[in-house]
Amino acid sequence: MKCRALLDSASKGHFVTERLVQQLHLRKFKAQIPVQGTNEVTKTIHYAASLEIKSRFRNWETKINCTVLPKITGMIPTTFLDSSDLGILEGLMLADENFNRPNSIDILLRAGVFCEVLRHDKKMRPGNYPVLQDTDLGWIVSGKIPVAAPEEVPKKSFLIHNNDNLDQQQQRFWEIEELPNKTWTVEEILCEEHFKKHTARDDAGRYIVRLPRHEGQGHLGESYEQAK
Repeated sequence: MKCRALLDSASKGHFVTERLVQQLHLRKFKAQIPVQGTNEVTKTIHYAASLEIKSRFRNWETKINCTVLPKITGMIPTTFLDSSDLGILEGLMLADENFNRPNSIDILLRAGVFCEVLRHDKKMRPGNYPVLQDTDLGWIVSGKIPVAAPEEVPKKSFLIHNNDNLDQQQQRFWEIEELPNKTWTVEEILCEEHFKKHTARDDAGRYIVRLPRHEGQGHLGESYEQAK
């Protein structure tokens, strides 16, 4: 499934929207994740999910653990941009061909992935033009972009800090609790031995188990005639 991701060179965590989690039918696990943004505003998020992302153009993929948010940010970009004025060369494999059209963000990738996908090639032009950076995900556009009314465009920051290790929380989620040692009774031991000796599977794959008999019981009395 094609998704729209935001590379954040300052974020310490990965984030995914609830909408994408539902679309991909991902399993969420409970977590207590304090997330801190600008001005030290902190909020605790209660769910996370794991997913695998792949490049559409190169042999690059990775598995990440993401904090699940209702929404990562508003529309990016905030206004429509005329890409014909940006000096972008034709034929470049853009990571997002519609980068100039306002749209929602599905995934935010943290600083580690940002540095991992960067490649050496970069294209710059003097003047009020963006920087084109080659990555394993395709060419990305950033930097100076002319806006008709810059004073009316809201400023957005994506510096996000996780105060807890999501990988450790996920590991605790998947760990199976150790059961306390139990002393089995003689009857329980006999039941297990009976199951091992008298259990088989037929041609249809069904299990056949002989019913155990409780040894040591005496006669049931003379109730047969009454039960007839």
